[in-house]
Amino acid sequence: VWRLDNLLTRRDTTQNLVDRNDQLRQRDEELERYKTYVEQSNDIITALDSSGIVQYQSPAIERVLGYEQTELVGTNPFDLLHPDDRPALWNAFEELVAEPGSTIGAEGRFQGIDGEYRWLSIRAANRLDDEHIEAILLNSRDITARKRQEQKRQRTVERMTDAIFSINSEWQFTEINGQAEEVLNVDAEAVIGDSIWEVFPSASDTQFY
Repeated sequence: VWRLDNLLTRRDTTQNLVDRNDQLRQRDEELERYKTYVEQSNDIITALDSSGIVQYQSPAIERVLGYEQTELVGTNPFDLLHPDDRPALWNAFEELVAEPGSTIGAEGRFQGIDGEYRWLSIRAANRLDDEHIEAILLNSRDITARKRQEQKRQRTVERMTDAIFSINSEWQFTEINGQAEEVLNVDAEAVIGDSIWEVFPSASDTQFY
């Protein structure tokens, strides 16, 4: 009975070791796949500590901004921000750090190694409380081409003598030129993002509505 019990115990131990090895192998395979995804992605993956210092940077940083993958590790990427964008993004970062598990989206201009600024769309998540991550994770995408097109369109709209404004599918103002500001008697910066029906509630009783 003692021998049988000993053999069964050894068998169970061996099976547990096999199962554990299978789990470790599967985890290693998943990590390898994830590493491949990160290295091949056109998006820049960045890990920051709670003070904003870079802990990790994916290879895409070289394709987008020209820096070597490890060149910015240990530095503060906010130093690369355009001076006009820095205050707002730093405030957003501080708010993110204060709320574990939260996420934010933002846009800003970052200076490349050639001195030129490129627009990045950033999705940031607070994973400081995650024992496997313990960092602020950033996923940044180059949107410079789109921004240049938007600016070109904006300049064209501003030069037009007609009053021009645009609204999105939620009826929010997305663009208002100078002539439209005068005709509608509004401040473009104040109403961009607001619903046209909120700005002009009486319009809901018109044929336009």
